Amino acid sequence: MRTKTILIFILLLLNMLGIAASEAESKHAEKTHIVVAKLETPVLKLYFSGVLDPIQTLPVVSPVAGNIVVMNFTYGDRVKNNQLLFEVTSSELASYYRKAINDYLQK
Repeated sequence: MRTKTILIFILLLLNMLGIAASEAESKHAEKTHIVVAKLETPVLKLYFSGVLDPIQTLPVVSPVAGNIVVMNFTYGDRVKNNQLLFEVTSSELASYYRKAINDYLQK
């Protein structure tokens, strides 16, 4: 009888050790976090309506009358001081230039 009691005691002890070991493994598994990284472009969509006003507006006046041939910016761009904004062609200015050259060469 004594051997049966010792055998049952040993089995209970092994059973309790097995339960304790499995709990320790489950606690270890709970602490492990798996993170999967994906290469994505972050996109943040904003849904607002309204009107944007420029920071500062300045008038641009040409010294000659003419037609704009090239515009070196787009609306909404920032421009710097002394930046070339437009290229202007003027038939009136061209005729004055030709007349001035002819007058100079005839003298």
